[in-house]
Amino acid sequence: MNTLRFIFFANIFYISILYFFTDSILKSHLDESSFSLLPDSKVYVQHYLDISTNDIFDLQILFKLILNKFPIVILIFFSGNIILSLFFGGFISIVSLALFINSFKDKNNNFFIFFLTLSCVYFYSGFISIGKEIYIGSSFLLFLTYVNTKKFRFFLFSIILCIMGRILYLPIIFCAYFIFNFYIYRHYLYFILVMITSIQPFTNLNFFGQNLILHPDSSIVAKLSSNFIEHGFYFLIYFIKYALVIILKIPYSIMHFFTDDFIEGKKVLEFLTSIFIMISLFNFFLDDNQSNFKDRNKILSSILFLPFLILYFDYLNVRYIYFIQFFIIFFFINKNINPKIEKI
Repeated sequence: MNTLRFIFFANIFYISILYFFTDSILKSHLDESSFSLLPDSKVYVQHYLDISTNDIFDLQILFKLILNKFPIVILIFFSGNIILSLFFGGFISIVSLALFINSFKDKNNNFFIFFLTLSCVYFYSGFISIGKEIYIGSSFLLFLTYVNTKKFRFFLFSIILCIMGRILYLPIIFCAYFIFNFYIYRHYLYFILVMITSIQPFTNLNFFGQNLILHPDSSIVAKLSSNFIEHGFYFLIYFIKYALVIILKIPYSIMHFFTDDFIEGKKVLEFLTSIFIMISLFNFFLDDNQSNFKDRNKILSSILFLPFLILYFDYLNVRYIYFIQFFIIFFFINKNINPKIEKI
């Protein structure tokens, strides 16, 4: 399907969803007892309401919001209109998705590509629930569009959307750029990881501006991770923490499904995302099809090392690393569309 036609009809469909389910969408953002998919949607709306009733609002506060809580900036721009704020993010995401799908040469697989992206539930949740995940997802879609087309403007757009999502993901985008353009071998990446984590205890700097002070209710994994970071041995536990973030959410979510009277949307998203990532990675590592071999190794390096910055913090939620789903999907698309490319 033509890109412009896809964008047009997708937006018509999206506008229809927003129109017919306006009351439910507004309730999910304003009513504390209502079901909400993304955990921060109510927080963003409440933060906007606090700002709108507060006389103290200057450029410094706005700058901080742009770098860390951009959805609130959109709410401010649209005077608190939740539906328009959702449409703004949704429109950007539809365009990003259309460009990503169109970047593959075989147009007969457009539906297959779109179907694969449906597994990115955090991305699609942003269409009906205000959050930064939709901007982060769009950023990585445009980055992979750049990888396919080699058109630098898509990389620049991905940087802009990354900032709109969360500034913390900007180094990840640049790291991905170097992996795909300079083919940095995995053992070099691990060496860089070792160097960064080893230097940390001997400096007064916090490389990523994150406090290592844990919350009182932090998990054992978070406390162990913090201890390793403090002593410069985080590289020893990184992959263990990576695996636990994905695996532990599955039994944890199932337990809540059976014990909670009210099922939270975030538990559903965590469960679905963890299941997809675990099964996909299992298939990825068992794959014996070495077609497009060079790109396969770049994708593997991205999957293994890009979450390092996020997992360096006391973040034990799979939604912070859901962006690796796009790299996994990128691999499966290329594997099925270009199965006979010679080894590089």
